[in-house]
Amino acid sequence: EEKIKKDIFRAKTLSADLIVACLHWGDEYQLLPNKRQEDLADFLVKEGVQLIIGAHPHVIQPMELRYDEQGNPCALIVYSLGNFISNMKTRDTVGGAMVKVVIRRDITGKILLQSAQHTLVYTRRPTIQKENFRVVPAIQELKEHPHRPHLKGFVEKAHEIFSKYNKGVTEYQIEPVNPTFK
Repeated sequence: EEKIKKDIFRAKTLSADLIVACLHWGDEYQLLPNKRQEDLADFLVKEGVQLIIGAHPHVIQPMELRYDEQGNPCALIVYSLGNFISNMKTRDTVGGAMVKVVIRRDITGKILLQSAQHTLVYTRRPTIQKENFRVVPAIQELKEHPHRPHLKGFVEKAHEIFSKYNKGVTEYQIEPVNPTFK
């Protein structure tokens, strides 16, 4: 924590507009953060970090928008984005989340968080040898392939976790794109 404090202090002395911490933390395959993650998130917010983005568990974990004394968003905690692209095959590891954060400047020029949203993504596996893995919007993929058990299970479990534990972070849908990669 002392090293982190020094890094945050340095960012502040360099007049950083926004302080972001990307953390490799948590217990693999656990859909909820552990106490150490929660304590470290509290510490980081107290020290002035505005965006805390976590990875390592290989599964999604809740997201939380924190507010200051005036009721304005002051920090976003994403405990785990899950897997963006992966060759893992269990229900909870076949996808992840992307986060969209809207920031603005107040009249003094200070950066403020305005809102945070998430969308689920799914790793589509190759069906023939020369294809690549593709990251696609999970909800759209589920509409097109409603009988894929891991996809359906991933979306259902992610919605269950996010609806129960997310605070202030809503879902949005992205339009599918069909790029051709060679």
